[in-house]
Amino acid sequence: ADKVVYAIESGSNSEGAWFEGKGYFHGSLEAFVRDMNDPMIMGPSNVTKMLSRQNAIDQEDKHHYDLHVEMDYIFTVEFDITVDIDVSAEGIHYESHKTRGTSVIKRLDEVIEIKKLSDEWYSVSFQSKYDALVVKEKETREHFELLFARWSGDAM
Repeated sequence: ADKVVYAIESGSNSEGAWFEGKGYFHGSLEAFVRDMNDPMIMGPSNVTKMLSRQNAIDQEDKHHYDLHVEMDYIFTVEFDITVDIDVSAEGIHYESHKTRGTSVIKRLDEVIEIKKLSDEWYSVSFQSKYDALVVKEKETREHFELLFARWSGDAM
């Protein structure tokens, strides 16, 4: 079997927590797009009480939706994330940003780039920045570990 390789780094500074990762995955563009449109996969489902996908616009090469999140965060908080996905034959560009809701989470930005290397191999890189009243670095890192583990498994 082919070996899948990925690495995730994280840390924090005066601006909050940051996360970066890169990996090489065997899969299909269609499977990545399907996952990126699924709030239970792309949302912070490991710490979330409720996720809902709203205001969706789905076209062949462009997807947009708002993700409403209700999570336990010391107490229950609610916020919205806006997601934009651009798809081409060469890969996918995914961006999400917190747009509304609780002031407990001040910033939540994520960019994922997927580039096609061959018919079945893709490189994936991401950057995420997160600033909140209490930064939950462990839980956020776990979210990316679950995502990369999914993409390295048989789910694709």
